[in-house]
Amino acid sequence: QQQQQGQLTFYETLQVPPTATASQIKQSYLALTKLYDSRMDGGRRSKEFNEIARAWMVLSDGRLRERYDRQLEQWSLERRMREKMMEEEMQWASEEEAQRRAQGMMGNENKFTKDLVYRKKVEVLDGDG
Repeated sequence: QQQQQGQLTFYETLQVPPTATASQIKQSYLALTKLYDSRMDGGRRSKEFNEIARAWMVLSDGRLRERYDRQLEQWSLERRMREKMMEEEMQWASEEEAQRRAQGMMGNENKFTKDLVYRKKVEVLDGDG
């Protein structure tokens, strides 16, 4: 759920690209832990240190990293689908507004027959669009 909530990916946390080798990940992990290893009040490690350790736990284990990469890809696909749907709805709404202006809101037609967004959604659901 971390990526969907706008937090950094584990790759971003460790400041490495998704194509990084195990050696590059380890090197970055060690450098970052040295940077954030200072203890906070009460003997607790910083939030950044804990995030770095969490990212390391996943990315240093080949099996967990593969699962994580698949999940990142799924999140990316879902985000692109949501963006496309939003773009289509904005386009439909824009077309509907232009149609209303052109018609000058003539007649007392059924709202659903005039609603271009509604008609487009029905077409998509029916497989016509």
